Amino acid sequence: MLRIVAGIDPRRLKLAYEPEAASIWCQIVTSDAKASLDRPGVRYMVVDLGGGTADISVHEKQANGTLKEIHKASGGPWGGIYVDDNYITMLSEVFGTRAIEELKREEMADYFDILREFETKKRTFSTKTKDKITFRISATLRELSDRFEGGTLKDRIGNLRYGSNLELRGSDKLRVDPLIISGWFDGPLNYLLRHVKELLREPKMSDVSAVLLVGDEIDFGDQKTVGRDPGGNMEFTTFPIFRCPSPNPILTTDRGCRQIGLLKVYHPEGDTKFDKKMNVTFMFGDTELLVKVTIRKTGKTFKLAIDCLE
Repeated sequence: MLRIVAGIDPRRLKLAYEPEAASIWCQIVTSDAKASLDRPGVRYMVVDLGGGTADISVHEKQANGTLKEIHKASGGPWGGIYVDDNYITMLSEVFGTRAIEELKREEMADYFDILREFETKKRTFSTKTKDKITFRISATLRELSDRFEGGTLKDRIGNLRYGSNLELRGSDKLRVDPLIISGWFDGPLNYLLRHVKELLREPKMSDVSAVLLVGDEIDFGDQKTVGRDPGGNMEFTTFPIFRCPSPNPILTTDRGCRQIGLLKVYHPEGDTKFDKKMNVTFMFGDTELLVKVTIRKTGKTFKLAIDCLE
């Protein structure tokens, strides 16, 4: 017997595979594609590109508006995570696997910053790019690498297979040639293309008239950064963090708003408010809210992670 936890009537609840749900969504979304799929007998393929997998479904539109499955749902682990893993593999080669693992244990927020930085660059990358792409890394990662690997990071990079396609800038930046980045995408793209071609070679797929790509918009959550002047106290500034059930709150005293955290930022350096200007970043993702404050002049950062399930 289905246990009701969310208050949903089980008689009105059906579970569907993700590829099938994507196919149904393509039927109802308002777009140019809808018109081409709205004819009885039309057969089409939906390739749903997610963070972890690529899910593929093939359906035929029936005269009564329902969909008939032409090929069972298929796919593989060829999503965005595959590309992320290639990036982490390169970082492990450069800084050492032990340094990466230690960064996760000691400075998880810094590790997620690295992933978010990569996610931003990954979404805007183009094969037409000619210049090296700069990735910001954690200065802590470099310190851990020096502790565990020995020697200088510059020498270690010089001994790797990347040659001049990879270079270090300052203490917290890596510049990577577009050819290396393109290679991170080759694996999942080649697997996906090979699979789609094999499907389309099957006799029952000869009448497939359209292939639709459906993709996730956000893999690592969303974030917003705002500038902020220091508070009245020139030694520190406090940032109370609130949540509110209203989608458009105005004041923290609005009904239902309550404080869920407090971040205290110390900034004794500098003599003027201009020296103490800061950026406040709110990173939303999954069950956690991460608040990060960076002093613009010194680069010093302060972080607060809030569990949104508490």
